Amino acid sequence: MRPVDKGKAPETIYKKYQDAEPDLEERIGAYCSFCELPIKHVPEVEHKEAKAKGGDELKWDNLLLSCKYCNTRKGTCLLYTSDAADDLIGV
Repeated sequence: MRPVDKGKAPETIYKKYQDAEPDLEERIGAYCSFCELPIKHVPEVEHKEAKAKGGDELKWDNLLLSCKYCNTRKGTCLLYTSDAADDLIGV
């Protein structure tokens, strides 16, 4: 997982976490935060800490961009350790 500095949260209040996609893409580019490849199709807004594990659905600090493959592979894993990211991308 690449280090990501998205900066301070935008003043926008999101009604759905998917609404953060344009702000995320503007701040970190159209790259998957997990495999680091360019996202050539529709980027997905992903939660660093899964909603199912108590992650905040709309909190800026919990949102990243992901490709479809990595988002599907991540499932409900927590991504706070490098081991989790290595498992995710199969390194």
